[in-house]
Amino acid sequence: MGADFTFAICNIPVDTNNTMILSGDNLKRAVTERFLKISREDNLFLTTLEDCGVLYSEDDEDVESIIADKANEVADFLSNYGLLRDVADLHLEGKHYFITGGMSWGDEPTDSYDIINLIDALGITNEPFTSEELA
Repeated sequence: MGADFTFAICNIPVDTNNTMILSGDNLKRAVTERFLKISREDNLFLTTLEDCGVLYSEDDEDVESIIADKANEVADFLSNYGLLRDVADLHLEGKHYFITGGMSWGDEPTDSYDIINLIDALGITNEPFTSEELA
């Protein structure tokens, strides 16, 4: 009946040379484009947004606007994470991750918890960004 420690983790954006990309307009644009591409191609995209608390149902009014807003939020987070006190970067076995967490009584333990969970669930940063995406 007490609090539990919970954490969220997602890949840090990297390029094809496994170099971390932590800022820049090119990253923001590439993340937004990748997010919107996933929304068009992945049949489970809306279900994932529901599971992550972004949408209440696929019948929500103006789903396209909600998706565009969330794409911008994800891109802003990834290009400005260094300004956040509740996120750390973790390096394990040659891979780079964002991690956040803390004690939870059924709520989100940090402000960044939901967005990191969403990035991981959608797999936005699972694949390296190509030079074409970052151009």
